[in-house]
Amino acid sequence: MRSHIARVGLVGLAYPSGLGNTTREFSRQLPFDRWLVIPHGRHGVDPSFLDERCQIGAIDMPVEAIDAWLDGLDAVFAIQAVYARGLWERAKARGILTVLMVNAEWFAPALPELAFVDRFLAPTRSCAAMLERTGFGSRTRFI
Repeated sequence: MRSHIARVGLVGLAYPSGLGNTTREFSRQLPFDRWLVIPHGRHGVDPSFLDERCQIGAIDMPVEAIDAWLDGLDAVFAIQAVYARGLWERAKARGILTVLMVNAEWFAPALPELAFVDRFLAPTRSCAAMLERTGFGSRTRFI
């Protein structure tokens, strides 16, 4: 049994785009312990999105940097993408719960990193049905 409030790390963009804005709202509304910010491929990072919980990462982060960011976390949460190569595998190997909220229109079921996702969150019934059809139904929760 856990003796503390779960420490959850958020991974995602910090730029005024659909996904960046959604990630920022999650960071504002939920008690994430920290936010690993992955720069947008074209636009980078908007500094106005950042607070003391943020660390700028990269798609190709060194393993040591991934491990340092994961230290002390109970769960990792992201929306739509896995973002940093190796992050999900490293988290799973350390017993950290991995949670991905899926955007059905961008979902790539053949992505190898998805093997390391413990829970898929489906924000719509059609997204949940798509996850069921693509073999992820047992790990999916409709929210």
